[in-house]
Amino acid sequence: MKKKRATLLAEMRAWQRVATAAYNGRPTACEEPTVDNLPDLELLETVHSFPGPYVFKVIGSAEGNFIGRVVAAVRSELAESVEPAFSFRKTAGERHVCVTIEPPVDDGEHVLAIYRRLRDVDGLVMLL
Repeated sequence: MKKKRATLLAEMRAWQRVATAAYNGRPTACEEPTVDNLPDLELLETVHSFPGPYVFKVIGSAEGNFIGRVVAAVRSELAESVEPAFSFRKTAGERHVCVTIEPPVDDGEHVLAIYRRLRDVDGLVMLL
């Protein structure tokens, strides 16, 4: 039986909250990750040490070089011309892919700028 998209997204959000709480006990700056909302700047700067690396998880359609578009979007916000380190994992059916990318960022504003750029990537389903 196929689940509706809204149900799947709600399950993914719930999973993310549980996974974040379990991940080394570190809090997250974005309690409800979606394409439309961004983490709060004040919370980002309270929870994370800047400058330093910041982990972005981007889920989207596995078609049409989604991984390359995600990496290019992040790279366009970085001062360096070097590609940031990333990894990816496809779902069992290979319809979607999760890209984990950890670029060096200067401050909370830099994180938000990258999130804004990632929101415009074609095929995007969710930002974490």
